[in-house]
Amino acid sequence: ADLTRGVMADSAILTVGVVTRDMIGQTLELVRKAGTAVLTGIAPAAETTASIPLMTFTLLQKRLVGSLYGEANARADIPRLLRLYRNGQLKLDETVTTEYKLADINQGYRDMFDGKNIRGIITHNH
Repeated sequence: ADLTRGVMADSAILTVGVVTRDMIGQTLELVRKAGTAVLTGIAPAAETTASIPLMTFTLLQKRLVGSLYGEANARADIPRLLRLYRNGQLKLDETVTTEYKLADINQGYRDMFDGKNIRGIITHNH
């Protein structure tokens, strides 16, 4: 709220590993009137409720949307992206900032948390 002078964010993305019922309402609180909260994290299959103030949707016109693979059609888009990569039309190797061996996974995580790499990958040779 202080950063935006009370206006809040246009959108917020909830992308934690496991979503809990309280997180959804907290994410909605971060967005402005008519803002969007995007949920990419997954809740446990047995979880069927969330703590959301329902007036948020009517009075403040906020939106809650789910997103998986950036709303791509995984069946069609992932094979297409793989084809583009294999044909040299999609440059992915150039985006890798650091490669780590599986034995160095802890260093990879340390570097990620310290901001030393953006797109580090872990290679496993067997």
